[in-house]
This record gives sequence, C-alpha cells and structure tokens, in this order.
Amino acid sequence: MLEIKVLTDENKIRELLNQVGAEPSFDRGIMAAVDGEEVIAFSVFTLSADSMTVEYIVPDSDVPLADGMLRSTIHVALSRGKNEVYYAETVSEKLLKLLKFIKDPEKKLLDSDKLFESCCGCK
Repeated sequence: MLEIKVLTDENKIRELLNQVGAEPSFDRGIMAAVDGEEVIAFSVFTLSADSMTVEYIVPDSDVPLADGMLRSTIHVALSRGKNEVYYAETVSEKLLKLLKFIKDPEKKLLDSDKLFESCCGCK
C-alpha cells in the first residue's frame, strides 16, 4: 500500500539527498511516497521561519505522481504555518507551469491555494 509521509529515517534521508546531490541539514526534509520499504517518489524541501522552499521533486517525468508529491509537500508547509511556498531552480519550471502552480515566477512563489483545487496538468 502506498503511503505518503515525511521521512524520519536518517539513513534513508541521507540516501535520497545523495541521490539528488544535496547535503543533509537541520532545516531540510523529505516527503516520500513509500510502498513498503521502497521509495517510489520524493520531494526535498527546506523550512524557514515563515516559508518553505521545494528543492527537488523526483521523478518529475511522472506528472500525476509529481503533482501528488508537490501537493503533499505544500500541505506540510501549510500545516506548519508556512504561508509562502517557493521553488528552487532545481525544480522543473516546465512541470510547475503544466500543473499551474506558479503564482509569481520572478519570486519563484508557488500558488498554495491550488492545493484545494483539482489537478489540471494530469489530464
């Protein structure tokens, strides 16, 4: 059964961060879609006092899965009181445009309100 959750296993976190070339840090987290012990997809994010930045979505080629990972990650931000969610240059802007999640491309700000709308890029 597929489960989407924030990872807490430090070994698995290090393994996935190595996969994308990111260093572990206290403000970095991973949201993962897990089937048993296997990670099917994941996103890497960082938290600051008032915002979140999505750094990676893996894989970004499976649009419905990437949409689910992005929505799950934004949900974590909102549930932790982070009202602004940004994306890093390491996230596919093409994917974000397809999913219609970009609110302000200059600030790299995502539209968190899209979380409450149906997926439009997956059709």
